[in-house]
Amino acid sequence: MADCCVHLKLPVEVQDKMFPRSCTKNGRIRVQLKDEVGNLVNSDIPNKKVLMKEICALIPKHASRQGHAGSQKGSGSGASGQPGVKGKKKR
Repeated sequence: MADCCVHLKLPVEVQDKMFPRSCTKNGRIRVQLKDEVGNLVNSDIPNKKVLMKEICALIPKHASRQGHAGSQKGSGSGASGQPGVKGKKKR
C-alpha cells in the first residue's frame, strides 16, 4: 500500500506498529492528503475513499503480485466427477 501511495505522489510514513498474529508485517501507514495550508497534495485524490479505490486499482499491477499461481481462476473445480456417490452421514 505504501508503494502505491508513492506511485500516486503522496507523502507516506510506514509506522512500526506490529500485531501479534502477523509480526512480519507492518501494521499501519499514514498518508498525507493535505499540506500545512490545507491544499490537496494530489488534486486527483481529495479524500480517503478515493485513495482506497486508487490503491485497489494499483495493487494487482504491483510487481510483487505478478506471476502468483493463486490468481488463476477456475483451476480448482469442486466436482469429483462421480455424481450420486455420497459420503458417510454425520450422526
